[in-house]
Amino acid sequence: RIFCAWCDAARLPAGPPAAAETVAGYITALADGGARVSTIGRKLAALRYAHRLADVDDPTRSPLVTTAMRGIRRHCRRQAKQACPLLIQDIRAIAATFKAGMIGDRDRAMLLVGFAGGFRRSELVALNAEDVREDNEGLTILIRHSKTDQEGEGRYVGIPRGQYQLTCPVRALRAWCDAARLTAGPLFRRID
Repeated sequence: RIFCAWCDAARLPAGPPAAAETVAGYITALADGGARVSTIGRKLAALRYAHRLADVDDPTRSPLVTTAMRGIRRHCRRQAKQACPLLIQDIRAIAATFKAGMIGDRDRAMLLVGFAGGFRRSELVALNAEDVREDNEGLTILIRHSKTDQEGEGRYVGIPRGQYQLTCPVRALRAWCDAARLTAGPLFRRID
């Protein structure tokens, strides 16, 4: 849709198939407008996919477009923004702020399990109580689907018991499950 709107404004045919000159002009306009290289790459991937769905020639693979993209990469070098990592002292400080009660228990468990397992937000909210097994060593958690597992083969993640009660993910999860009487269904659910 964005490409078609740009083509309309530039009075160029959008296709499909789009002309390689049009696609090169589009990505150049994006770069001139301050778009990041990664954003331009995603937009090219969307155009590539749209052409594949339409079963027509793909202009994004043409020498003109690939040369333009190479020039954009060279010209628009920017350092990727990297978020600062949370350190264990940060986790201790955050865990100490949660109030007693179900909401505090849930939030502490979510923070500590997520940190200890290195889980994405999407992985945490997709967890079910049945996906978690506790034993003497700690927790074994089944991640059924993730960004890096598009086929949904799943993987198991082990989380050991923590040394300190305040930051132990196993104790925090047990406290949350006991308070909410969880045995099945979504692990980190809304409280109302």
